[in-house]
Amino acid sequence: FPTRRSSDLDMFDQMSHEAREKLINSSALKRAAEPKDIANVALFLASELSSFVTGQIIRADGGIS
Repeated sequence: FPTRRSSDLDMFDQMSHEAREKLINSSALKRAAEPKDIANVALFLASELSSFVTGQIIRADGGIS
């Protein structure tokens, strides 16, 4: 896994190595999300770039859903 900052709220801390591998391998991007991945979605939605986006559900899940 890439170097990640861990916290008590990190869902990966609650999962076995096998469960993490299974989750990552089930995603289209084949990697775990970094905090910046989620922050970039929030920044996009807060910016003028998203001014024509209305009523959408935006899944930042790496293609798991």
